[in-house]
Amino acid sequence: MPLHNPSTKILSCRRQVMREHAADVQRRRMQERMEYEESLQLESEERLMVEEQRRRLADKAVSLHREEEESAIERLQQIKQYELEACKDLERAVGGDGRGGASLLAESPRYLPRAVPLQSRAAAGDRPAC
Repeated sequence: MPLHNPSTKILSCRRQVMREHAADVQRRRMQERMEYEESLQLESEERLMVEEQRRRLADKAVSLHREEEESAIERLQQIKQYELEACKDLERAVGGDGRGGASLLAESPRYLPRAVPLQSRAAAGDRPAC
């Protein structure tokens, strides 16, 4: 058959149109895939930013908690020192020497001095509890 046959020309045009259509479909799919991958990348970056922000907030909360804890420990140490000094002052006031049975510190060194009602002071030997 000669090349100038109209049916051959039509077939050649159809093939060309089919090739172009297939190339268009492939380009569109590639474009859609690239857009989808880009959206996944953006979503992933956004999640990472949110997680980083959450981590920073958690770190800040932990840091504040540690500072509060250190402050509380320092206050407790100051209170303990104050209690110790108060007990020593009390011992000096009642005449204890801090070396024997008369020592209030030896009896209860951990506690704040407690107020003893007046009527029970006589029972306590006129010694306030420490």
